[in-house]
Amino acid sequence: MNTTFAVTHDVKVEGQTLPAGTYGLHMIPGEAEWTVIFSKHSNSWGSYWYDPKEDALRVIVKPAKSEYHEWLTYEFTEREPAKATVALKWEELAVPVRIAVPNVNDLWVEGLRSQLRAGLGFSWQYLQEAADWCVQNKVNLPEALQWAEKSLTPQVGGSENFSTLSTLWRAQDANGKSADAAKTLEKALASPTATTDLDARPRPASSRPRGRTPRRTRSSSRTRNAFPASGP
Repeated sequence: MNTTFAVTHDVKVEGQTLPAGTYGLHMIPGEAEWTVIFSKHSNSWGSYWYDPKEDALRVIVKPAKSEYHEWLTYEFTEREPAKATVALKWEELAVPVRIAVPNVNDLWVEGLRSQLRAGLGFSWQYLQEAADWCVQNKVNLPEALQWAEKSLTPQVGGSENFSTLSTLWRAQDANGKSADAAKTLEKALASPTATTDLDARPRPASSRPRGRTPRRTRSSSRTRNAFPASGP
């Protein structure tokens, strides 16, 4: 079997679109440039049966110097939510290929929505985390507000506590519901579960000291742990 490259969603490889799928990976070396080929046929033995007519995409990349690798390997030298660089490395050679996901936030929301509907939506923790992620990233705000409201609803597993109230006020504020947000903020601060660290408590934008960045009550990294299969 030849080396394969698989993506679950459409991506950009070196700026060119590669549809979701599994591809045979082939390379043509050169002194200054390498040609990286993604073949529609992924079941061949090596490149012996490679046929240019089956190319899905060809991109040109520039080789670089690498730390020594005795064995041929592939590594992600850069990995972020919306982009990554995968590199072939062998001896002191590296062949980096840049990959980007243009609609990564849409895909992430799609994953959150799918997992909430699959059963996690009956847990206030997951609802709160999903709503908080959307608010932090300023996407899917109307639905984020619905999730935040549901996280407080006992009939569907919700719980009124400092975390859910904090997320609700931020979702209300993000959706332009300032009056509701102010009331929810007061409720959050009065909650028995409120943190004793005043700097960690949410504050309306109008009351925040200038020049200071308020702390977030949740981090997107925690959301990734809560929804391990949500991302693209």
